[in-house]
Amino acid sequence: IVVFSIAEFDKEYMLEILKRHKLSNSIQGFHKYVDQCMRLIWLMKVQDPPMKLVWQNAGDLHDKNTFTFYKKSGQTVLNTVWPAVMLHSKGPLMSKGIVQVKPEKQKPQ
Repeated sequence: IVVFSIAEFDKEYMLEILKRHKLSNSIQGFHKYVDQCMRLIWLMKVQDPPMKLVWQNAGDLHDKNTFTFYKKSGQTVLNTVWPAVMLHSKGPLMSKGIVQVKPEKQKPQ
């Protein structure tokens, strides 16, 4: 298990991201968002059994039971916009995820 503090995360990752994208170090809202995400994921992982985030990979067929569409419908996943949340590995779905799919071609009329 890798455990590190928010300060260590900032030092190792966030400062590099801010430099790479030429962003100001004073983006406090962004830091708060990352902090809350890390706290939430930590709480999800320390449950017994741990909650699970589910992602669909590019090229997968859309799983309509677990994911909804982002903007357009289709069958082939391009990327996961937001992961689905399961109560545990084989548990019930807590929240559907969102996927962006390759749009279906319009049938000529």
